[in-house]
Amino acid sequence: MKQLTRINPGLHPREAPAVSISFYQLPPLPHDEAARETAVEASGMLAARTDPVLGPALSDVACQLRRRLGADASLISAVHRDTQHVLAADGLPLGPYSRRLSFCGHAVATRDELFCVPDLAADDRFAGNPWVNGENGGFRFYAAAQIRDADGQPLGVVCVVDGRPRLGLAPAEADVLRATARRVEAQLDMRDAARRSPAADDVPDTAPPA
Repeated sequence: MKQLTRINPGLHPREAPAVSISFYQLPPLPHDEAARETAVEASGMLAARTDPVLGPALSDVACQLRRRLGADASLISAVHRDTQHVLAADGLPLGPYSRRLSFCGHAVATRDELFCVPDLAADDRFAGNPWVNGENGGFRFYAAAQIRDADGQPLGVVCVVDGRPRLGLAPAEADVLRATARRVEAQLDMRDAARRSPAADDVPDTAPPA
């Protein structure tokens, strides 16, 4: 069901000018949202953007994804509480975005690994979204693959957006999204393993005495 959502949630409808009112569907919450949020926190994903090794690596992944799918922009995001944290992007600024307005909020709530909207403007869930109707942007196409932890919890997504509608995802394009998500998961796992391993200085010297 469509919901009335305003750009400034602090205003009562009678106080807000008519142009600030948009109709679109808020992202649904997964049934196990509390467990999913705990998984996001445990993954260390929220700190990935400022990590001196992982941050640049994710930026390279985002650039490659945008180029391979020929999109206007690509993003790697974690979705946590009320925020979409863009950890790496090509074609859009980094930083936190409202989950209420995010396409990625919908993507993490689905049971399917892939989430695709061929024409955002023709979909009642998104037609009035400020990122579609021109208030924030004019995106028409969105496709994403979930980034999951070892238990299958969706932590966030890799995604592309485009200003032109498409027919959907070709099989090869779907494979690219899935492979990109697996690549991000592997990099998160390596970072987690490095965090848990003892520092090099703490490793005992096992060389025989001279």
